[in-house]
Amino acid sequence: MPERLLLRLGAVTPTGWQVVDVVVAGVAFVGLTLPALLGYPSSDGAPAAVVLFGAATTLPIAVRRRWPLGVLVVVTAAAAIGTIAGVRFTPFASNAGPAVGLAMYVVAERLPRRTSLTALAATFLVSWISPAVAMAAHPQQDHNAVHAIAALVGWFAGDAVRSRRTYRAELAAHRRDEADARAQQGIAEERLRISREVHDVVSHNLSVIAVQSGMGRLVFDTQPEEARAALQQVERLSRGALDELRRILDTTVRRTDSPLAPAPGLGDLPELVEQLTAGGVPVTLEIEGPRAKLPPMLELSAYRIVQEALTNVLKHAPGASARVKVRYGSGDLVVEVIDDGVPDAPIAAGAGWGIAGMSERAALFGGSVVAGPVATGGFHVAARLPTPTPAPAPETHEAPTPAPEAPTWR
Repeated sequence: MPERLLLRLGAVTPTGWQVVDVVVAGVAFVGLTLPALLGYPSSDGAPAAVVLFGAATTLPIAVRRRWPLGVLVVVTAAAAIGTIAGVRFTPFASNAGPAVGLAMYVVAERLPRRTSLTALAATFLVSWISPAVAMAAHPQQDHNAVHAIAALVGWFAGDAVRSRRTYRAELAAHRRDEADARAQQGIAEERLRISREVHDVVSHNLSVIAVQSGMGRLVFDTQPEEARAALQQVERLSRGALDELRRILDTTVRRTDSPLAPAPGLGDLPELVEQLTAGGVPVTLEIEGPRAKLPPMLELSAYRIVQEALTNVLKHAPGASARVKVRYGSGDLVVEVIDDGVPDAPIAAGAGWGIAGMSERAALFGGSVVAGPVATGGFHVAARLPTPTPAPAPETHEAPTPAPEAPTWR
């Protein structure tokens, strides 16, 4: 069978196949047995024998998928016995019909090759010997080895379908294993990258804490209000750093082996848009809502999600344009990247390194990422990141700036 026909037949449901088999069995019985009955009286068997053998070689086709071997044995034996007995239950030589071929097809398609080959050898032998015996017993009748040929054709067709199905199943399993391995590798690399970026953010917080605590110690006796403000700032920064560390403690590694650059944030998106536009992807940036002060790690994750989504546009949909939306909500931050291109390769949501990394970043803050094709064309990535409730800013009292001293010349 042509490959396209096989694929279409493979899409039929099990219930649909049962209906097909019942219809085929009924059509074969009526189409083959009725002409033999209409040709009576003749010396080729009584009507009851014609109906009996005609039913035995056609009606079992209706259940051939449930009992493949049993149906093959029944139809082969019925065809051989009827031929040897001289009963003509079809208008063709050797009672030719589709039963043996169809039954052998299911045996080869459903059962292991060793079993189907054994069944083929036995069927071929019976179908080859029975016409020879019938020609000796009924020399006035014509006979041939049509059932043996039908068994061969049915076996090759069924074995081809079985081999193709096995190959496709193995290929699908291999692809799933490769996809899982790539996803795991991507997640591991993303965790390493996150750990390096977090190291920079934590280092910044610790540096500020050190400065604020040192200033508080110096003015503790002379300017208690300034010391109190410094301690409040230290408390806020340390709590924020601890929250960030708790989020990534189970998902990152500690080792870093490359220089660290300052972590980018949402304020760096215009520069990223300019870079992508210069690289061949026209990008527009839309910002909705008043910009809120967010934790550095959350801004970093949102920035990286946008960066990865735009990079995917550049890699998979060259020549497309993209639109970046940033929406500041009362309790969350939503970033979206939508392009209007047609990907040069299928992108399955959740299967690639980039989408896995985006989901990993969003999960650190209890958020989520949705990615998939757009019905009108293009690809859409949307990330929702819950934002913390802003704490009230501590009251600060600026110390008077001392007048600059006059330079002393020596």
